[in-house]
Amino acid sequence: MTGIREAVGLLWSASDDAKMVQQGKVWHTWGEVRVLAETIDAELARVGCGEGARIGVVLGNRMESIASLIAILGKGRTIITLNPMQPTARVTADAVASLPQVVLAPQSVWEETEFEVAMAEAGIVGFAVDGLDVVQRTGGPEVTIEVVKDEKDPIAVEMFTSGTTGPPKRVPLTWRQLEAALKAVHSHTGKGGDEREPLTGRVALVSLAIVHIGGLWGVIQALAEARPIVVLPRFTVDGWVDAVHEHQLRVAGLPPAAMRSSSTRTCPRRSLRVCVR
Repeated sequence: MTGIREAVGLLWSASDDAKMVQQGKVWHTWGEVRVLAETIDAELARVGCGEGARIGVVLGNRMESIASLIAILGKGRTIITLNPMQPTARVTADAVASLPQVVLAPQSVWEETEFEVAMAEAGIVGFAVDGLDVVQRTGGPEVTIEVVKDEKDPIAVEMFTSGTTGPPKRVPLTWRQLEAALKAVHSHTGKGGDEREPLTGRVALVSLAIVHIGGLWGVIQALAEARPIVVLPRFTVDGWVDAVHEHQLRVAGLPPAAMRSSSTRTCPRRSLRVCVR
């Protein structure tokens, strides 16, 4: 099986004109995403963040987050998820507690004085990422925190649990776990991309927040299969149904509560399968 890093690398064989990320009604091409991913990668390398470095990302449902994932996971770095839906004080506390080498966040987050001051005081290198711009906001020219790599079972993602039974806890997901999960999915459904050009074929609809495992897994699977990604900035019944109509999807996933809400709207195909998540 092709690993996640190798699969992400295959995206570079796609045409720059290929549609890659639809955010709302706007399509971003692979050329746009590639340029941003390469810029992020270059900035991370410049400050000393190579393989195994821990990178915090305020992970909203937007093109910039997907480019960040490509730059981080494509080079064997670890992503530390930070939730943009939380109040600034909570996002700030989570970032300081997890202490990544670098934090990537939208400019709007850096405009919160509490956040920027805390990152600077913690010695975290910070970048504002909006559109194709990557601007350093905090930290010196190089990272000073030592990168410690776990050669036995390196970590790909550090993310929070849902907090259903208590305060959310940050848990590690290793490369081995993610690739085993992908292998299991592909053994059941087929990879669906071995005989087509990258970023062609049916789109992957990501309707859940990618800061949580459901949405994040949707993006990782789509990247591994080199599929165009349709990402809803936030879930709404109308937005989900419209996306299903527009792209004539045969399979789409939703959690039970969202599925019950969506059942009041007519889907485009009687053959549509909705998977419970």
